Amino acid sequence: MKMKMLKVMILSTLLLTATGCWDQKLLKENTLAFSISYDTTDKENQILGTSIIRILKQIGGGQTQPINIIVESKGRTPREIRKKWDTAVPGIYAPNKVQVILFGEELAKKGIYSILDIFYRDQTNNINAKPIITKGKASSILKMKEIKHVLISQGLSALLHSTEERSITPEESLATIFPVIFDPGTDLFLPYFEKTNKETVEVKGVALFHGDKFTGHVLTDKQATILLLLTKKEGKYTRFTFPMGNKEHEKYLSISVFNSKQKTKLKINNKNQIKADISLKLNVTINEYINGRMDEKDKLNELLSEKLTLLAKSVTNELQAANCDALAIRREIMIKHPELSEKYNQKKQYQEIEINPKVTVNILNTGVLN
Repeated sequence: MKMKMLKVMILSTLLLTATGCWDQKLLKENTLAFSISYDTTDKENQILGTSIIRILKQIGGGQTQPINIIVESKGRTPREIRKKWDTAVPGIYAPNKVQVILFGEELAKKGIYSILDIFYRDQTNNINAKPIITKGKASSILKMKEIKHVLISQGLSALLHSTEERSITPEESLATIFPVIFDPGTDLFLPYFEKTNKETVEVKGVALFHGDKFTGHVLTDKQATILLLLTKKEGKYTRFTFPMGNKEHEKYLSISVFNSKQKTKLKINNKNQIKADISLKLNVTINEYINGRMDEKDKLNELLSEKLTLLAKSVTNELQAANCDALAIRREIMIKHPELSEKYNQKKQYQEIEINPKVTVNILNTGVLN
């Protein structure tokens, strides 16, 4: 009898210790958030937070239907705004399913790390969420609720995924940008979106950063693609289309890049002035060249190399104007010439570096038809 009582007591103790955490949050108690935006307000020390959340709506017969609603609050910090959302939604505001985080351009110019700090410290956040910079107010995009009949959070995620695959925007997340923000040897560039009408959002290229601050400089989609190649961050598909010939007999040549090789070489003269030669070699295939002659491969290689080199030079000029070292030239200096690293970490000195990109194109395939 005593043995049975002992077994019951041991079993009871095990059951009590196996009940899990007492602070466990049940899914049904949560109100899931799928996207968040942050903007400046008229007050200096105040920000505007907007979020798309999903709640269950009673539709009769004991059944429910998930619907998206917008919550919006102002506060001095994201944590203060989060507390307001906790009291404004049924259940507990849960950001663990957030897919995208939008930053209005004016807020991004002041710095995004102070906004992101809560996301890195609170384990309930999704650090795989995608950061996006927007032209104008970020909240105006979330308030669209839909993009061509697709819920706004899913629509933005799909648009971003498409541009990542097509080498127009970098594949970044809160997790990947954190070390870059604090890396003195390189700088960020992030997707730049714009609301163009009531139903449409377009990707306008990439926003250039210095540290955690948006510089106000934006690269076009074609410039962004060459930057992704120069930084070895291209996506699954990389394509370019160029006009060829004169205006009267203009033809368009479309190519796909299937292999690339980038190399940076630093040269220093006796005055400690730095020149960075960046070579980019591309193996490409021709996708389309209507009424063009495919037997002029050498000439096409030369023309494409010239056009892409000019495009790359426009990118390096814009990077230096923005003081955005997305090419990580400062990191090369820190590794190979540490005695000069502090000098070239300054804006003026970085802008005085002579950056010479050169793109060499090699057509290996002219498509199915030869």
